[in-house]
Amino acid sequence: DTPREALFAQCVPCRQTCGEIYCSEACRDLHWRKCHRFLCTGRIPDEDAEFHPLILFKMHAVETNEIFLLAAAVACHCWSTFAKNPGAERGAERGAYARFVQEKWWECAVAETESEAAELRDVLLA
Repeated sequence: DTPREALFAQCVPCRQTCGEIYCSEACRDLHWRKCHRFLCTGRIPDEDAEFHPLILFKMHAVETNEIFLLAAAVACHCWSTFAKNPGAERGAERGAYARFVQEKWWECAVAETESEAAELRDVLLA
């Protein structure tokens, strides 16, 4: 076995065969509980995939700005946390995310020039 083969031999795939891989079953199961169950494309039938909103969203994110994938995971994790404890104080579901920047992206994104800033706005708002 090559080092690459040995590394991938230890990987654990998503149970829904969407293509996500994990370092362990524990990581896979934790990710499923936190957010992946909402973002997994493994259960989407092939005949529906071309126009399925989740597939279209992920394709758009990969083509424009992959930060959308992180934002979706954070949103799903917050929703999942809130769903488990709907009586919690408002905003508590943000938990560990509360310390991150919360301004709108166009208020905190940095571009070298105004034309780059305009291009970034156009791409992300498309």
